[in-house]
Amino acid sequence: RSTWADEAVARSRAPMGRGRGRGRSAGGGAGSLSPKVPATRTPDDILSEAEGLLERAERQMRMKESEKASKLLKQVVEVILGAKLQTAKAGSLMLASATGSLLEMDDAMALQDHWRARAKSTGDALPAPLPAERLTPEMRISALTLALDSLTSASASAGGLPLDERSHMSDTQAQLWLLLAEEQEKERERRGVEEQEAELVSVESARRAVAAWGEARDLHLASQANAEWEAEPDVELLTSLASAKMRLGQLLMQAVRRHQQRAAGSLPELTVQPLAEAHAAIEAALSLFEQAVTHCDSAKGDSLTALLTDWAQALWDATALVPPERSDAVFILAARKAADSIALQTVPLPPSCSLLGDILFAWAEACGGSSAAHAAELYLRAISQGYELALRVSSRDLHALIGTADAQLALARLQFDGAAAALKTALSTYSELLRVPPTEWARQAVPVHEAAEMRYNAACALALAGREEECGAVVAAILHAGEASIAEVLADEDFAAVRSSSWMQQLALRGVMW
Repeated sequence: RSTWADEAVARSRAPMGRGRGRGRSAGGGAGSLSPKVPATRTPDDILSEAEGLLERAERQMRMKESEKASKLLKQVVEVILGAKLQTAKAGSLMLASATGSLLEMDDAMALQDHWRARAKSTGDALPAPLPAERLTPEMRISALTLALDSLTSASASAGGLPLDERSHMSDTQAQLWLLLAEEQEKERERRGVEEQEAELVSVESARRAVAAWGEARDLHLASQANAEWEAEPDVELLTSLASAKMRLGQLLMQAVRRHQQRAAGSLPELTVQPLAEAHAAIEAALSLFEQAVTHCDSAKGDSLTALLTDWAQALWDATALVPPERSDAVFILAARKAADSIALQTVPLPPSCSLLGDILFAWAEACGGSSAAHAAELYLRAISQGYELALRVSSRDLHALIGTADAQLALARLQFDGAAAALKTALSTYSELLRVPPTEWARQAVPVHEAAEMRYNAACALALAGREEECGAVVAAILHAGEASIAEVLADEDFAAVRSSSWMQQLALRGVMW
């Protein structure tokens, strides 16, 4: 079946100079005095057209018009490939930008499709989408590979370009390599492939992203060699390199842990080198974030608040990767950086506040088994310093509402003095969330899995409160949507209080029969 990408590639292989004429043909028609020769378009004309389309697409993206933006981005790809300009510097960069944005828009449209389906089942209404073909995993990987090949060819002949322009090309290559690593990892998970070769495909792409960003950084520094002042690294490049190294460390650690599971907990010899590489990448990432903060300069357009937020996120990621004895120290630093970012904001941004809440929540979960009192303190801090602060700015922020409800439920599970009040607050917040229409979930672009986890936790809270019928109705909706299995519900201790209910007995029977 033909797709936009297939057609664009086919056009790129067709000989140039055979454009279709518009209007009457050269031999005829009344009043025709001479053949009409189509105006010759130069490569600069074609690139100018592609640039105009790209600018229009970016405007549509800013206005959250995903379908319209996607259509324009596909036109950019078709124009560049059709004119065989993908290996020219400007053409390769525009192809890369269009490809990355196209994947982003496709993700946004896929999320909207999910909420449209939910809205249809509940009788709610979401605007009908424009006719658009969603990209398959194979198409996404193919598009990124094509953009990378084109940019690599353009870079090979870029030796005479100024160093800062070469740095920009390496930066763009790195972004594509990291996007490709993510697509390859999603494909591995989708296929359930666990062979070492398949696991290392995404790792190798992440390595190439790290190498390309390192080259971009070095070229940027070299471009300042003859300046009167000391060369300074670009903060954005440092941050990108740090994030790529952290992602490389994550992918390596995940591969090592899968090998350990298959080897019954032992550490196979073949995982020793990837484990050392993972630890080195993580440490390097944290060091690069520190360097970036040191060189951050608002006069140059650098955003210290955004940098601190990225650093906090990276530190939070690192808590799952460092040795257990170091996790508390990393959690402390992550929470501190998130709090510092909030302190610099004139009006706290809800996402920044929720990030602090999420870090404190994750820390509480990590230490809950060893110290219930410390965990309770952290859950309370997550609410007061994170989620409540976000809700004071935006009372309908769904992520902050979910965080509040989940933290209150976690407090109730700890069975401390205020457990009853915490459960009551959790139930009230979950009740509010369950009434939110799909249109609002779509408007705030809440990921599908977050909404699914919220519904499951709402059912847990209802079970702990002994509200059998309400719990049964939510569980039925969860099972119908495929958000949980009967086995999960039967094994979850949160549902112990409702195991004698008729609907739970029926579930138990279905579980045995299944």
